[in-house]
Amino acid sequence: MERDEIRNIDIANRLGVARATVTSMIRKLSKNGYIQYGDDKLIKLTKKGRNFGEDLYMKHLYLTDFLINIGIDKKRGLSNGTCDLER
Repeated sequence: MERDEIRNIDIANRLGVARATVTSMIRKLSKNGYIQYGDDKLIKLTKKGRNFGEDLYMKHLYLTDFLINIGIDKKRGLSNGTCDLER
């Protein structure tokens, strides 16, 4: 989803979770300065949020590369393993 703004229902549909779940997390992210979320119900990343997301993505790529180098492949669940390590 490469857009400048998105609605919480779009996120809920994409992730297959309840809209209330997304709204709860949106409020936390907004409170911490990662996104802007106002009365128009549009969600926009702040500079802080974009930087955090880019940093997290780079860590994901690094861990993926590491797991491939030690012999773990996608057939054995590379994506799940990487996500578990990132948490």
